[in-house]
This record gives sequence, structure tokens and C-alpha cells, in this order.
Amino acid sequence: MTVNDGVKLMLKIAYSAKELSELGLGSQSHVRRMIKAGKIPVVKLGNRELISAYWLDENFQKPAAD
Repeated sequence: MTVNDGVKLMLKIAYSAKELSELGLGSQSHVRRMIKAGKIPVVKLGNRELISAYWLDENFQKPAAD
């Protein structure tokens, strides 16, 4: 993806538990508890557990339906 001045932007496709906590979705330990409980789906990459940006958009970016 490029912007007018030729600057390339990288879109995140996955987030760590730490990054979710920095976004304000709870503490890191809360996010990890939700992962362990199966409420936040993860993709494992080696020893890392990553949360899909798609899941984040679907669950936290949409306005509430009336």
C-alpha cells in the first residue's frame, strides 16, 4: 500500500497480547486469560500466540446494531 508521496504503509495482520493491552482492551494478563478460556482465538507462530487483526476488527470496530 502506498500513499501519495510514495511512502509505503504496512498494515498489521496480527497482534500480540501485549499489543492488545496497549490498545486498551484490558491488561496483558486479562488478554491471556481470555485466550486460555478460548474467548480470543489465536494463531500460533512458534511459541508466540497472535490475535488476528480481522478478529479484532470484527469484534471491536463495528458500531452496535440497532
